[in-house]
Amino acid sequence: MAEPARATWKGTDVDVTTIERQLSCLWTGLAGKNNQAHAVRTSLYNLLVYTESEDNARSIADSLSKLSQRQPSRAIILIADRYASKSTVDVEMAVQCHTVGDRRLGHEQLLVTARGRTADHVASLSIPLMMPELPTYLWWPGQPPFGHRKFHRLLHVASQLIVDSAEFISPGDGLANLVRVCTLNQGVNDIHWARLAQWREIVAQFFDPPIYLPYASNVRSVRIECGGGGNDLHRVTAGVLLLVGWTARQLGWDPETTMDNVIDRDVELAVTQGDRVIPIQIQFRDHGSGLAGRLCALEMVSQPQDLPPARFKVERMENSENGRASVHIHERNEITRVVPIASKDEAEILGDELEMAGQDTVYGHIVEMASRLAGRQAWVTT
Repeated sequence: MAEPARATWKGTDVDVTTIERQLSCLWTGLAGKNNQAHAVRTSLYNLLVYTESEDNARSIADSLSKLSQRQPSRAIILIADRYASKSTVDVEMAVQCHTVGDRRLGHEQLLVTARGRTADHVASLSIPLMMPELPTYLWWPGQPPFGHRKFHRLLHVASQLIVDSAEFISPGDGLANLVRVCTLNQGVNDIHWARLAQWREIVAQFFDPPIYLPYASNVRSVRIECGGGGNDLHRVTAGVLLLVGWTARQLGWDPETTMDNVIDRDVELAVTQGDRVIPIQIQFRDHGSGLAGRLCALEMVSQPQDLPPARFKVERMENSENGRASVHIHERNEITRVVPIASKDEAEILGDELEMAGQDTVYGHIVEMASRLAGRQAWVTT
């Protein structure tokens, strides 16, 4: 595949008119340098990204460049430097044109650094830079400052919010605030929820056969094992809350005890199903540095009335790319199969999230249950 045609420009203390003029000049110059690269500005969506770290912004820019062939867009990465002594707007822009077959796919990327007082008005700055009549995604790395005007002003101009709950400093509070956002017109896509897709699918498949269906509503205990070591405890906490929240929602459980803080040691939760209490053990075990802070095993024990007890288990194998799913019914042979368990790489997951728009009511219910498991009661005005 041929290298993409590319052109760049950098400016300091510029205005919106200058930015648009320079974008047009870049496309014109690109077409003049390479007869195969026509100045066709093909975009599927606008993407706004907010960060206060230049290093983080450049890392994000690299990730988005990998998606340019799959999803041409206008990406505006906003860097807010509100402590600068002088109010300016500095811009670095790049345009790329990929040739895929007989198609020309154009991608535009703008790094906009708002300094001083202009950092408080990035929403007003970004609106004229967005392409009209296209969906707009707002990607907010880290935990959004829910309730702060800088967040809600940008959210107001977006149709879809992208977050990564693994990056929430306080996962319980972040998930509870997401419940409120889910009730608005904006949709919400959670990258960490997508990472759990394989685990959710495997657990759901346990109870697909009619013979195992009674076991789904008679779970007696749950054990979740995470990789010990490392400092990525927020990721572990958010993942456990989402996975248990999904399971609880699917099986009709209610929280009995809660996980109020970030977990850093073995802990036990409890949920109820009618009058029955179901313990949920969360354990940390050493699986090497590569699996520190990651989900490693999930086991459910069930005992329906008039049926033998059974254990449903999935655990990572040594290569960590696959898992071993097993069903063992008392006094019968264990049934085991190998299942893919590795999630896609981060760029692919982000690309998938950028192809999904609209409100996901299922996720809204799951995140509400997860926030309750964290001891938060999300309140929504009516």
